[in-house]
Amino acid sequence: MLGNTTNYTEKYSSMTSATTSATHSSLTSVEYTAGTSARFSPNSTNNTQLLEEWLKLSSWWCSKPPSCCPEASAVTLGLCPACSRVMDENSSTGAGLDIIPDLQRYTSSIGSFGFNKDEVPLIANILGNITQKAAESNQSFSVATLADILYIANQLFNESSWGPATTTNHDLGPQMLQSFESLLAGLETMNQPINISFENIDFQSLTVPCVRLVNETALELGSDIYVSLSDDASQANFTRSCLANLLSMSYRSLSKYFPNDYEDHRDPGVIYKVSSRIVTNTMFIDNRNHHSANINMTFLCEAQDCQSRAICVFWNFTIGKWSSEGCTTVNNGGVTSCLCGHLTSFSVLLSDILPEGLLNVSILDYITNVGLMISIASLVACISLQMYLLKGNVNLVAYYRHMVILNVSSFLLLSNISFVGASYIKPPQFLRLCVALTFCTHFSLLAFFCWTLVQSIFLFCRLVFVFHHITKKEFMTVSTVLGYVTPMLIAVGTFLYYTPTDDYRRDTVCWLQSKSGASMAFTIPTIVTISLNFLVLIVVIKKLLRKSISEGSGEDEEVVKKLVKAVVFCTPQFGLTWAIGIPLLTNGDSLFLQYLFVLLNPLQGFFIFVFGCLLDKKVMDLVKRRLSKSPAFSSTATTVSTY
Repeated sequence: MLGNTTNYTEKYSSMTSATTSATHSSLTSVEYTAGTSARFSPNSTNNTQLLEEWLKLSSWWCSKPPSCCPEASAVTLGLCPACSRVMDENSSTGAGLDIIPDLQRYTSSIGSFGFNKDEVPLIANILGNITQKAAESNQSFSVATLADILYIANQLFNESSWGPATTTNHDLGPQMLQSFESLLAGLETMNQPINISFENIDFQSLTVPCVRLVNETALELGSDIYVSLSDDASQANFTRSCLANLLSMSYRSLSKYFPNDYEDHRDPGVIYKVSSRIVTNTMFIDNRNHHSANINMTFLCEAQDCQSRAICVFWNFTIGKWSSEGCTTVNNGGVTSCLCGHLTSFSVLLSDILPEGLLNVSILDYITNVGLMISIASLVACISLQMYLLKGNVNLVAYYRHMVILNVSSFLLLSNISFVGASYIKPPQFLRLCVALTFCTHFSLLAFFCWTLVQSIFLFCRLVFVFHHITKKEFMTVSTVLGYVTPMLIAVGTFLYYTPTDDYRRDTVCWLQSKSGASMAFTIPTIVTISLNFLVLIVVIKKLLRKSISEGSGEDEEVVKKLVKAVVFCTPQFGLTWAIGIPLLTNGDSLFLQYLFVLLNPLQGFFIFVFGCLLDKKVMDLVKRRLSKSPAFSSTATTVSTY
């Protein structure tokens, strides 16, 4: 078992010292001169025997020229007949693990000069065949063997070797990636964390009891990888002896020469390139490979301009292209967070032009963030103004109105702040804070809608029951039950019901889960409230029309102005802009509805401040008189009402 990286670093450092020869168990001599790549000694029987042994291991590549027989190769020239003979005889030497020490010693003998471009495909083919045969024969790799292979791969990935080789063979990158996935899949069970680090490749692992996957929800590997089980797997009953191994392989230089083919590449004018390291992730639970898991990875963009143009992708071996299916991309100042629902090899693609779908997402996010900032500032001003107006107010009607707007603004402000805070948290990071923000957003939005309903009920009573004056006790009772108790009961009940089964929040964002039905605890009350508020708005319009007819008004323009004013003033204060979200539940792909929704809803606080404060003439008159400390204040305050 490997204790730490230092031992291997010292071991391989001594192997790469500047020498002129190295002796192998089955190779008489391997010689090189300064400034040249390593070459086998000519006319050596032992060399040919060793090459034939290696070709047996790489025989499955022989049917794919020119990898087997590059015409200019001084190493493999004339050896393809031997390769064909191996294929015909179908011979094998097990998984070929016995050749790894020889290959590792040969790699160390070439030192810093690296492989030449003709040797790279041969070494890559050998490693690929070893990992494939090991998988077919269910043989496992020890940690020591893993370290040897990583040392070989580290030398292989040197830019002086890997770059020239991949210019003529573009499949080398995906072939090596598949080899390493097979290598991780065949690694022996580890009882302690392992770290192996080289210049071009890193390996790290985490070993924990399986029960931690349920208790802690997420495993942290390093500082940039978080893995949690899917909802179904997290309900499994693990034994006490069960161990979970989380393995991660990171390739620094592989991405530079890796194919850029993207599955969703529909616009020929868009150019993609791999902009970060490639990372392979695997998880074993009780010695079984577990592909289905939620993973959150952080990539630092290596380009200068990455904002909003990065795409989280994984290499799809079936189609031989990068794919973003099942992955969510979050960009923040050159740091890209990738949230995916499976484990494989991941990276980040950067496009010179953002694809239309991601472009719309980026624009919508920008509009939302700007709107929320404006809304938060407006709500703070509105709350301050309403609190100022409440002081010394003796008119009940004005008191009711200021109390309603104050609570509507306060809960909307709280929901905006919690929403902004939640947008910076990507599960499974800060899980408890994520749950708290989910609850806070849920409760504050429910309370906001409940207080809009209080306002519409109050207005309805004023219009329909003209001769009934609502007492302060009646108002406080209704507003307390409807504005505070009801949303709290719904929010707490939802939390208590869904949390024990881990169905409360979503896996990728801090909001109620839709698959479990938790989100319906917000959707249904919202639809009910919006419907009732809309009915009250209809009553207001009918009252205005009836009054105009009874007065014998022939001024249609005046009637239209009153109707428009009623709709404009009532819509934001009744939360009716959220009605746009109802058709989005069934037609979520409509760009028109999406843009309309994010243009109106994030700015709702701004609209409330404008129409509920700044454009309310009587409110502004009261503010002016308060500020001027007019002696007539007491008589003025009793006459103020916007209804």
